[in-house]
Amino acid sequence: MPNWADHCLGDCMKLPRRAFISAPMLLVQAGAAQAAAGFNLEAALAKAKAEGGVLHVPPGRFDAQGLVIDFPLVVLGVPGQSVLTTQGGAPIFTVQNCADVTLSGLHFEGAQKPMTDELPGLVVGWKVERLMVEACHFSKSGRSGLKIEECSGTVQNCHFNAIKEAALIAVNSNGLMISNNTVDDIGNNGIQVWRHKLEEDGTQVIGNRVSNIRSEAGGDGPNGNGISVFNAGSVIIANNRVTDTFYSSIRCNSGSNVQIIGNSLARSQETALYVEFNFQGAVVANNIIEDAAHGISITNFDVGGHLVVCTGNVVRRMHGSKTTAATDGVGIHCEADTLVSNNVIEDAESIGINLGWVDFCRNVTAQGNVIRNCGQGIGFSVAEGARQILIAGNMIDHAPKGAIVGMKGDLQATGDFLKDETTVPAHVHMYGNVVTG
Repeated sequence: MPNWADHCLGDCMKLPRRAFISAPMLLVQAGAAQAAAGFNLEAALAKAKAEGGVLHVPPGRFDAQGLVIDFPLVVLGVPGQSVLTTQGGAPIFTVQNCADVTLSGLHFEGAQKPMTDELPGLVVGWKVERLMVEACHFSKSGRSGLKIEECSGTVQNCHFNAIKEAALIAVNSNGLMISNNTVDDIGNNGIQVWRHKLEEDGTQVIGNRVSNIRSEAGGDGPNGNGISVFNAGSVIIANNRVTDTFYSSIRCNSGSNVQIIGNSLARSQETALYVEFNFQGAVVANNIIEDAAHGISITNFDVGGHLVVCTGNVVRRMHGSKTTAATDGVGIHCEADTLVSNNVIEDAESIGINLGWVDFCRNVTAQGNVIRNCGQGIGFSVAEGARQILIAGNMIDHAPKGAIVGMKGDLQATGDFLKDETTVPAHVHMYGNVVTG
């Protein structure tokens, strides 16, 4: 399994603090529509800072960049009609070192030109408490849409599309809610919840629609994901619809105590749902996964990944990948201290459930699952060093290469334990399984 953690906080991730602290106050460029309307955004912002109140942005297109908000403010536009544009490399708004800022009903539009590393999004936020971004539209960014660091608050009911890198990046968040947004036509990642080091984060990513995510920057997994979690603990990812991603629908790298619940995932070209690398604790429950190279992968016991409940998921049509190096056609894979129970898996070309990988195998259970029309029903590691495995009460219907078989890596190493007179290895406990078809 390639390790991309070393470069996750490299060029694809940088949010230099100096960008937020020293962002220049550039003059608003007055366009014809703006002048005709008699509205000057820079002047209105200065007045709001001096007098307080709400800043209303009327309908029209207004060219602006480099405006700094560092005081409590509500900026209200008319959804679909109040359009703020930038032609250069600076954000339209930089919100920093303040609290209680709301941006609502605004359309932030770039010119699809490259933006600088120091100022990499249409809107950026730095150390903002109770930041509210709602009913806004982010489009045509040459880098990202919204990038925020060390912020709390909510991003909701927004639309992100035609964005070169990531739609929304949240770094080192403090109780952030990302909900009911629509994300589509994105160059690298949809929603990123990342931290600079392994820490509790607590962001909730709920009820979003994410689709058409490419991997233009390449790599072996940090790009091409619908929802990406890195180093962030106690994140909840629930009730999202994620479709058509180059890599994973949901990818959690080194995020302990993540909950991935009730999501609908389709057409991932690699592993649809990843829980990987240095994590301790996860719940993967009640998700529906269709048409992917690989369904659910709970992996990297070699670097400490363990302790998972994987239950109640529906996984079907795992067909392998022609565009990535994903293991072909596995429904659910796990390695350490993991319960795989009460899942339904259908049409996995290779294996319905795979328990362990060579000697990365400890205390794994497959119990009460229904596995139908898979090449092999349940595979488990028989490599030297593999530890305790329980396989109990599963229903396996039509597994032509074997209902329950031993594996060494991705190669079948035994016959079918439910049909052949083969001695079950000492580290495996097996009972009550039913084979039909």
